[in-house]
Amino acid sequence: ERTVKPKHLVFANGVSSYPFIPELPGLSDFKGDVIHSEGFQSGEAWKGKRAFIVGTGSSANDIALDLHSYGVATTIIQRGSTTVASIDPSARLNEAVWDEGPPLEDCDLIVSSTTPALMIEGYKVATQSMIKLDKDMLEGLKKIGFKVDFGEDETGHQMKYFRRGGGYNLDAGSSRLMINGEIDLLHYEDIDSFVAEGASLKDGSTVPADLIVLATGYYPQKELVRRALGPKVADQVGDVWGLGEDGELNNMFRRTPHEGLWFMAGALPHCRINSKYLALQIKATEVDILGPLQD
Repeated sequence: ERTVKPKHLVFANGVSSYPFIPELPGLSDFKGDVIHSEGFQSGEAWKGKRAFIVGTGSSANDIALDLHSYGVATTIIQRGSTTVASIDPSARLNEAVWDEGPPLEDCDLIVSSTTPALMIEGYKVATQSMIKLDKDMLEGLKKIGFKVDFGEDETGHQMKYFRRGGGYNLDAGSSRLMINGEIDLLHYEDIDSFVAEGASLKDGSTVPADLIVLATGYYPQKELVRRALGPKVADQVGDVWGLGEDGELNNMFRRTPHEGLWFMAGALPHCRINSKYLALQIKATEVDILGPLQD
């Protein structure tokens, strides 16, 4: 055991932190297994049984696919509207610049140089293309009662990722299974409470289940800071990730209000180029040429 006293601390553990487990009425009465999506490994142990998945994001849908592949009678419980885009071709539209042939470093620079206002307009255009490409899937989902949205100001899943880190499904096939009736859909608003054998609905019926998977997301990075470094530091730093008033990601790849504390997260394109800038800022701090932090 030893004590390390670094001058700089970089949190590079992703956009989110600890699993978020909501308070659901009657959940403690359920006699089956309850797990958060973070702890889900495989549906093999529940072959031939029945499962609820609370949530409609990518994790929920990936788990639904896995459970279905093992013959589990799977029901997705939708709590709020969801942005849905096929992985291919729709989600790949945002990766088009990397498919065109320029060197990887040039592509990263092009993407990272886009101003927030232009980025939003670009995602609006891309989202309209996605809606056209996924027309049949989206119409099929609406027909079965699945609630679909296209994000704030119709900027799609990508701006949801930047703004809140979730609320979308990059579809790998679960939507088609729902449309075909192979995976069931249940609206949370129709549930009165969870009971020992499953879910008691407001119409008086009961839907049985042996497993409930809570694909309910995660606390933001600020909660990790609070637990690891204390509430004083967390309050001083403020939000981590999400878009600030300047249109940039809060406290990402740049100095924070707490000296020596840094954050990096996002997809590989963000980290490839911004990790270099972060390292340069640390070096500039060490040789005292960075100057004071501006409000």
